[in-house]
Amino acid sequence: MNETTQSDSAIIPGTLAAWTHAVGEPRLSPDGQWVAFAGSWMGRGDIVVTSVEDRHSVTITTEPTVGASAARGGGSFAWTSDSSHLIYTSTLGELWQVPREGGIPVRLIGQQGCSAPVCRDNHLAFTLDLPGGPHGENTPAHGVSAVCTARLPEAGALFPPQKAPSLLWPERRAFADFCFDPDIRADGALVWHEWDVPDMPWDGGRIVFLQLGAEAERIVLDEEAGVAMGRPLFSPSGTKVAYLCDRSGWWSVWEVDLATGTRALLVEGKGEIGGPAWGQGNSWYAWSPDESRLAFLLNQEARTSISITDLTSGDTKQVAGGDGVYGGLTWAGNVLAATWTSFSTAGEIRVIHAETGAITTVSPAGTGKFPPVRSATHFTWKHSENPQSHPIYGILVHGNTAQQPEPPAPSPLLVWPHGGPTGQSQYAFSGRLHFFLSRGWNVLYVNHRGSTGYGRAHTQALRGRWGEADIEDIAFAVRLLQENGEAAPHLTAIMGGSAGGYAVLQSLLLHPELYAAGISLFGVADLLHLAESTHRFEAHYLDSLVGVLPHAFDRYHERSPALSRHHFSRPLLLLQGGKDKVVPKEQAGMVAERARRSGMPAELHVYPEEAHGWGRPETIKDELARVEKFLKKYVLHLAH
Repeated sequence: MNETTQSDSAIIPGTLAAWTHAVGEPRLSPDGQWVAFAGSWMGRGDIVVTSVEDRHSVTITTEPTVGASAARGGGSFAWTSDSSHLIYTSTLGELWQVPREGGIPVRLIGQQGCSAPVCRDNHLAFTLDLPGGPHGENTPAHGVSAVCTARLPEAGALFPPQKAPSLLWPERRAFADFCFDPDIRADGALVWHEWDVPDMPWDGGRIVFLQLGAEAERIVLDEEAGVAMGRPLFSPSGTKVAYLCDRSGWWSVWEVDLATGTRALLVEGKGEIGGPAWGQGNSWYAWSPDESRLAFLLNQEARTSISITDLTSGDTKQVAGGDGVYGGLTWAGNVLAATWTSFSTAGEIRVIHAETGAITTVSPAGTGKFPPVRSATHFTWKHSENPQSHPIYGILVHGNTAQQPEPPAPSPLLVWPHGGPTGQSQYAFSGRLHFFLSRGWNVLYVNHRGSTGYGRAHTQALRGRWGEADIEDIAFAVRLLQENGEAAPHLTAIMGGSAGGYAVLQSLLLHPELYAAGISLFGVADLLHLAESTHRFEAHYLDSLVGVLPHAFDRYHERSPALSRHHFSRPLLLLQGGKDKVVPKEQAGMVAERARRSGMPAELHVYPEEAHGWGRPETIKDELARVEKFLKKYVLHLAH
């Protein structure tokens, strides 16, 4: 790889940073004429409304901007029932209303912490996060959630601002630790997903129904130990509730008949319909307007397709597929809308005709089309020494052969563990991926134990073994490629963010023979410190991933890269956000100091205004330039 060839065809960091754009959370209007979606650009979030018929678009939010990240979903907004307005969550967690055609937003709910609004006729429901614990605690780890309601005005009338919403229950003891994704019926009845710590939403939970009135009764529609649930939706007639559930061992769609209380499996596929609820507003399925069919996303081998099942005959047909990922499914009239992304296509909004399968792109791809990757192969590996062990899944993406260094084989390999660790690497677009592919790197994604998309057993296989089982799986896949001659240790680097950054640090400590260097982006380094300081959503996450303190103290200590008895013997680059509340910046500093005491180069850079992950173009530009310089120096051994 030489400087002249690279500058001719490789992606320049500044160019990629300027292209940073994400779209997500599509919502068809109730009349089916419009599709709205959240978009982020240059660090700013907005809502865009596009006509389904002529694709005319208008950006309707000004100040305040929409709060949830478009890339992550998050229950950012909802249509009013007459399709005339949208209600959205601001960056402060307040609720605002704005006309469909744009205009001056009006604040509806002034209390912060609101999310996931949903409207039916003149009823508004949403969730509200409240700080503080049952004994007066007020730390990031303490708080409760509630489902709230408010009355909307008659169509066309302005909604007077409210200082505080109407809570469903006056006593805090009736709240849940977490409430997600409420849905509301035309008569004001509610359904939602809730769970209590130490569970995470993919560990357990319950679906709750409430009929408002003088004798309001809270009814648990489904709850079972060791079963996860999520995303309930009323059927269009309001007589049934559908929801996600992994009782069968795979995420599927179940339903409850509200008249009889009968519970049944509604739709399942040979894969996952659903996934981990890292935020609100994710939509994996949708009722047809006449309630006769159900559309759903099916995750198979890190790709997702859209299928429709006739609920009378049971017949299922796929209406959209390919080597990519659909998300955010919604249905109105005779069309579906969803996001689409692939390795070569940045996020875009697609409208799919429910009968013909005809697809129309109603938003431009965020960064345009990229050249197709040379090849991307989904693998399933088994530990040869233990045939009964869980499979290891992964995707190997080959870079541009024209950019390979001399000699031409093996190519440099970048191992890229995903975050979470309850996450999944998929056939989805990444500008960073193309940055490295254009420089001749092959990229290996490993969906180790704990990953989603392969059934509940695979996800739960990491319980108590984070920092151990996942690292074993990554090492097995990398060693296999190296033994097959597709990679070499001196040309292999490992890079990841958050839990992926933790995998980087643990891999360098436990399997240094496989790697030449590592890059950790806001990675976990001290599990004990993380258990004390992380944000409320993940405050009990380590109870299942590692163990319950103080009983598991030794395990926390041994699996903390900043405290482990193992020592760093490979160069490290650490990049960190100064305002990170998930993994505080002190963790990166601890690792850098420990590596330097071991005599290893450890470069640390903190971006003062960034949090857990970043989207500012100037930060991305700097990150890519630093990573490229680091890899040239310690892996490719090129002058810079």
